[in-house]
Amino acid sequence: EEPEFQRVALDRVVGALAADVGALAAEDGLVVRVECRKPLEASADPTYVRTILENVIDNSLHSLRGRRGGAITIRVDAEDGRAVVHVCDDGPPIDPEVRVMLFEPLRSTKAHGLGLGLPIARALARAMRGDLSLENGDGKAFRLELPLTERR
Repeated sequence: EEPEFQRVALDRVVGALAADVGALAAEDGLVVRVECRKPLEASADPTYVRTILENVIDNSLHSLRGRRGGAITIRVDAEDGRAVVHVCDDGPPIDPEVRVMLFEPLRSTKAHGLGLGLPIARALARAMRGDLSLENGDGKAFRLELPLTERR
Protein backbone atom coordinates (compact mmCIF):
# COMPACT_ATOMS: atom_id res chain seq x y z
CA GLU A 1 0.00 0.00 0.00
CA GLU A 2 0.97 3.60 -0.41
CA PRO A 3 1.92 5.38 2.82
CA GLU A 4 -0.71 7.56 4.49
CA PHE A 5 1.23 10.74 5.20
CA GLN A 6 0.45 12.53 8.44
CA ARG A 7 2.22 14.72 10.95
CA VAL A 8 3.92 12.10 13.10
CA ALA A 9 5.26 13.13 16.50
CA LEU A 10 8.46 11.08 16.45
CA ASP A 11 9.21 11.80 20.09
CA ARG A 12 5.87 10.23 21.05
CA VAL A 13 6.19 7.24 18.71
CA VAL A 14 9.71 6.52 19.95
CA GLY A 15 8.69 7.03 23.59
CA ALA A 16 5.76 4.62 23.29
CA LEU A 17 7.86 2.03 21.47
CA ALA A 18 10.66 2.29 24.05
CA ALA A 19 8.13 1.78 26.85
CA ASP A 20 6.69 -1.28 25.11
CA VAL A 21 10.09 -2.81 24.38
CA GLY A 22 11.69 -1.69 27.64
CA ALA A 23 9.84 -4.24 29.74
CA LEU A 24 10.94 -7.10 27.45
CA ALA A 25 14.48 -5.80 27.40
CA ALA A 26 14.58 -5.54 31.20
CA GLU A 27 13.80 -9.26 31.46
CA ASP A 28 17.14 -9.87 29.71
CA GLY A 29 18.98 -7.28 31.82
CA LEU A 30 18.95 -4.75 28.98
CA VAL A 31 18.09 -1.06 29.01
CA VAL A 32 16.29 0.98 26.34
CA ARG A 33 17.07 4.70 26.45
CA VAL A 34 15.45 7.58 24.57
CA GLU A 35 17.21 10.86 23.86
CA CYS A 36 15.10 13.67 22.46
CA ARG A 37 15.92 17.32 23.11
CA LYS A 38 12.62 18.68 21.80
CA PRO A 39 9.36 17.49 20.25
CA LEU A 40 9.86 16.65 16.59
CA GLU A 41 7.41 15.88 13.80
CA ALA A 42 7.92 14.17 10.47
CA SER A 43 5.69 13.87 7.45
CA ALA A 44 5.28 10.11 7.45
CA ASP A 45 2.98 7.13 7.89
CA PRO A 46 2.88 6.30 11.63
CA THR A 47 2.41 2.57 10.99
CA TYR A 48 5.41 2.50 8.65
CA VAL A 49 7.56 4.39 11.18
CA ARG A 50 6.67 2.01 13.99
CA THR A 51 7.26 -1.05 11.78
CA ILE A 52 10.71 0.21 10.75
CA LEU A 53 11.75 1.01 14.30
CA GLU A 54 10.37 -2.25 15.69
CA ASN A 55 12.48 -4.17 13.19
CA VAL A 56 15.69 -2.30 13.95
CA ILE A 57 15.15 -2.46 17.72
CA ASP A 58 14.32 -6.18 17.52
CA ASN A 59 17.63 -6.73 15.73
CA SER A 60 19.42 -4.85 18.51
CA LEU A 61 17.67 -6.93 21.18
CA HIS A 62 18.65 -10.09 19.33
CA SER A 63 22.32 -9.08 19.20
CA LEU A 64 22.36 -8.20 22.92
CA ARG A 65 20.54 -11.23 24.32
CA GLY A 66 22.70 -13.67 26.20
CA ARG A 67 25.13 -10.97 27.25
CA ARG A 68 25.38 -9.57 30.73
CA GLY A 69 23.65 -6.24 30.33
CA GLY A 70 23.62 -3.88 27.43
CA ALA A 71 21.76 -0.86 26.19
CA ILE A 72 19.85 0.33 23.17
CA THR A 73 19.77 4.09 22.66
CA ILE A 74 17.17 5.71 20.44
CA ARG A 75 17.95 9.33 19.62
CA VAL A 76 15.51 11.66 17.87
CA ASP A 77 16.92 14.80 16.29
CA ALA A 78 16.74 17.14 13.32
CA GLU A 79 19.70 17.27 10.97
CA ASP A 80 20.03 19.27 7.76
CA GLY A 81 16.28 19.83 7.51
CA ARG A 82 15.43 16.15 8.04
CA ALA A 83 13.95 14.29 10.98
CA VAL A 84 16.40 11.59 12.06
CA VAL A 85 15.99 8.65 14.41
CA HIS A 86 19.23 6.90 15.39
CA VAL A 87 19.05 3.43 16.92
CA CYS A 88 22.30 2.11 18.34
CA ASP A 89 23.29 -0.57 20.79
CA ASP A 90 26.45 -1.52 22.59
CA GLY A 91 26.47 -5.07 21.31
CA PRO A 92 29.14 -6.55 19.08
CA PRO A 93 29.90 -4.60 15.90
CA ILE A 94 28.57 -5.81 12.59
CA ASP A 95 31.17 -7.74 10.63
CA PRO A 96 32.39 -5.79 7.57
CA GLU A 97 31.34 -8.64 5.25
CA VAL A 98 27.82 -8.53 6.71
CA ARG A 99 27.62 -4.72 6.46
CA VAL A 100 27.90 -4.96 2.67
CA MET A 101 24.86 -7.25 2.31
CA LEU A 102 22.80 -6.00 5.25
CA PHE A 103 19.92 -4.64 3.17
CA GLU A 104 19.90 -7.41 0.56
CA PRO A 105 16.77 -9.61 0.65
CA LEU A 106 17.11 -13.17 1.91
CA ARG A 107 20.40 -12.51 3.71
CA SER A 108 20.27 -13.01 7.46
CA THR A 109 22.72 -13.44 10.30
CA LYS A 110 20.04 -15.03 12.48
CA ALA A 111 19.70 -18.81 12.61
CA HIS A 112 15.96 -18.58 11.96
CA GLY A 113 15.84 -15.24 10.14
CA LEU A 114 14.36 -14.82 6.69
CA GLY A 115 16.50 -11.84 5.75
CA LEU A 116 13.52 -9.68 4.88
CA GLY A 117 13.24 -7.33 7.87
CA LEU A 118 15.82 -4.70 6.95
CA PRO A 119 15.08 -4.72 3.19
CA ILE A 120 11.38 -4.19 3.92
CA ALA A 121 12.14 -1.53 6.53
CA ARG A 122 14.31 0.35 4.04
CA ALA A 123 11.62 0.09 1.34
CA LEU A 124 9.06 1.54 3.77
CA ALA A 125 11.40 4.43 4.62
CA ARG A 126 12.01 5.18 0.96
CA ALA A 127 8.27 5.05 0.22
CA MET A 128 7.97 7.97 2.67
CA ARG A 129 10.72 9.96 0.87
CA GLY A 130 13.21 8.95 3.54
CA ASP A 131 15.87 6.31 3.99
CA LEU A 132 17.17 3.70 6.40
CA SER A 133 20.90 3.12 6.54
CA LEU A 134 23.67 1.81 8.71
CA GLU A 135 25.89 4.68 9.77
CA ASN A 136 29.55 4.55 8.87
CA GLY A 137 31.97 3.88 11.66
CA ASP A 138 33.02 1.13 13.99
CA GLY A 139 29.83 1.07 16.03
CA LYS A 140 26.41 -0.20 15.17
CA ALA A 141 23.95 2.62 14.57
CA PHE A 142 21.01 2.65 12.20
CA ARG A 143 19.72 5.93 10.86
CA LEU A 144 16.11 6.53 9.80
CA GLU A 145 15.69 9.80 7.91
CA LEU A 146 12.27 11.28 7.15
CA PRO A 147 10.96 14.58 5.83
CA LEU A 148 10.80 17.07 8.69
CA THR A 149 7.54 18.85 9.48
CA GLU A 150 7.71 22.15 11.30
CA ARG A 151 5.81 21.97 14.57
CA ARG A 152 2.85 24.30 14.81
